[in-house]
Amino acid sequence: SGTHNNNNNNGTNNAYNPPLSTKFNHPSFPPRSGSSAFPPSTSTKSPTSTTSSVPPAPSNVCAGCRLKLTPNVSYIVALNSNWHAECFCCGFCGEPIAVESSTFAIGKEDGKPYHVDCYKHKTHPTCDVCGQFIPEKAGGRIEFKENPFWKEKYCPFHDEGNTPCCCACQRLQKHGHEWVPLNDGRYLCLECLDTTIHSTEEAQPLYKELLAFYASLGMPLPASPPPPLI
Repeated sequence: SGTHNNNNNNGTNNAYNPPLSTKFNHPSFPPRSGSSAFPPSTSTKSPTSTTSSVPPAPSNVCAGCRLKLTPNVSYIVALNSNWHAECFCCGFCGEPIAVESSTFAIGKEDGKPYHVDCYKHKTHPTCDVCGQFIPEKAGGRIEFKENPFWKEKYCPFHDEGNTPCCCACQRLQKHGHEWVPLNDGRYLCLECLDTTIHSTEEAQPLYKELLAFYASLGMPLPASPPPPLI
């Protein structure tokens, strides 16, 4: 896992395995429009696996609805089974996979068919700072950094640029979020703004409570100087 400590972080490397190509075999399938739950991504890849967990159906039965295929109904052939066009659906958005796209993805873990873009949204890590897909390097490898406590993944260049870092919780400022700049150049996120102490006067009640706690343990401090807030 990666670490985040102000501007000195160790990255975490993960691999996104480029999938193989899987195409439709449709003996009598008319053109049909499909839809995706997300807009097209900047780069798409073909499927990750050619092994499906979808149980094969007899040749005269739709693998989706398990109803018989009548001679006058068009169907498609995919994943070693026959399907009604409306039954061959994406495992992510639930919409039919359009045959004219010719390529679909097969889930590496569940073996279900996916729109290529939907599969990327399901498996490709997204940056918690900018909200974009973390860029791939050569060979499909993805490098990102991660806050070890908050488990937020982000593009490495955010750490190297001018992205503000909260001086209390060490999180990076997400795009579109408003933070509070302090007079010394540091930043506070709105969550920490409500819980942090900003002056020596504000710290006095907490300091007195701390002294009373140690005194209750039989360890009173010999002196009680006012704590300077740094």
